[in-house]
Amino acid sequence: MDFIIDPDTVAIAETVLRFVEREVLPLQQRHHDQLGSERTLFDASDRYVPEVLALRQQARKRSAELGFYTLFGDENLGGGGQGAQVMAHVQETLNHSIGPAQALVHTVVLPSPFTNGLSPVLRHLDPEVFAGYR
Repeated sequence: MDFIIDPDTVAIAETVLRFVEREVLPLQQRHHDQLGSERTLFDASDRYVPEVLALRQQARKRSAELGFYTLFGDENLGGGGQGAQVMAHVQETLNHSIGPAQALVHTVVLPSPFTNGLSPVLRHLDPEVFAGYR
């Protein structure tokens, strides 16, 4: 089995990491008091508090503007069309470089690797419904 990561995959992972280091981690650090504890992340009903939702939305929107949030989506759905190997390498690069417990990085900058992001939802939409949004 070949475990050599191609240069394009490495470049994608490095680009995502640079974005996270340059934009997301500083935002997270500025709001450490809110993001640094589960006691301040969630309300009594175990939902994100509005301030945290706003920060997550800010990071996700910026990620989407740069094409990272849709990186693994199907190209015919407007995504980057990157596959599982790229997804695994990007996630491993982020985990290795910044750690796994980052409130504004994992599942925010990139969709959850367990759901493949938005693609499963979009793939199963009635074509008539989807056509209305193109």
